[in-house]
Amino acid sequence: MRYHRSNRGELLSPVKEMVEGGDSMRKVAAMFMAVAALGFLSACGRDETITSTTDTIPPLPPVDLRVFDARDGSVVLFWSSGKDVDLAGYRVYRAVQSEPDSFRYVGETTQAVYVDDGLEYDTTYFYSVTAFDQSDNESERSNVVSAMPVNEFPPRQPSGFRVQAHNRDDGVFISLLWDANNEGDLQGYYIYRSTDEPVDPLPEFLHDSTSSTMYRDTAGVEVGKDLYYEVAAYDKGRLQSAPTPVQGDRPLDKPGLVLPADGGASPGYPTFYWHPVPGALGYVIFVSTSRFSGEIWSAALADTVAPYSGSILTPGTVYYWKVGTITNTPWDPNSLSAVWSFQPG
Repeated sequence: MRYHRSNRGELLSPVKEMVEGGDSMRKVAAMFMAVAALGFLSACGRDETITSTTDTIPPLPPVDLRVFDARDGSVVLFWSSGKDVDLAGYRVYRAVQSEPDSFRYVGETTQAVYVDDGLEYDTTYFYSVTAFDQSDNESERSNVVSAMPVNEFPPRQPSGFRVQAHNRDDGVFISLLWDANNEGDLQGYYIYRSTDEPVDPLPEFLHDSTSSTMYRDTAGVEVGKDLYYEVAAYDKGRLQSAPTPVQGDRPLDKPGLVLPADGGASPGYPTFYWHPVPGALGYVIFVSTSRFSGEIWSAALADTVAPYSGSILTPGTVYYWKVGTITNTPWDPNSLSAVWSFQPG
């Protein structure tokens, strides 16, 4: 190890060389010097209390900041990971000019990578990154990089698309659901609708648009009327994804209940009957202890007769039952019957 002498001919220690050199061991070296000083004072016979001080030494600034990708309203940044033992994370600063005073905080991360999205396509953005430690000491800023996130590709096709018609106490409507797209420049979704299959993503079929991943259609929705849908995502530049596969449904009539009669008696293991509903692919029956909750048994079946197979019902207790029709989604009935009560004898 090399030793250097000052202008006064004093020998600088290797520990001091590490501290003044600013390498990644400077905090460890500073602690070593404090311990050495404590030993020196003890050797001199001083009976003094040495108290620890708050960490005020910032980490080294991030190095080698680079732009990994810049397009479609997003900029992906990455840099070399810091080596400080108490490093807590990084703060990202952005500007639309390269002047140092114009940078503003946009976010932070614990990893040496950051995705900045929701940006304009025709703007050049400048970035710089700092490191901060567990005492919230913040380093100087890194080098500055720039990028323009031009609109290059349309969003991906929405996934998980499903359609379910409803004829219930809260109205007659058709629900559309799909999974959220993750593009940084996503603006929303177009809803295409037709009374005939197929549906084309053309202006004449455009029914509505939304920024949500769910949609309730009530306009022109009627019991027994088929409607078909597609959904396409679009970005801030109005580039549009491929549409989802076509799905359709229609609200069905409500099932008419037959037995047990409303308010009537039944055996401990009753058999339930109801009228068939045209267009239903199946039925689901619910038995509960109150009119609106307390479900104790349910069953899905293709027939309009359902023998009860739950725990034996208590004589003299009032129970409630209703039936739903199934079309597209088994767990979400299309139409629901009225609620009837019965009492096992």
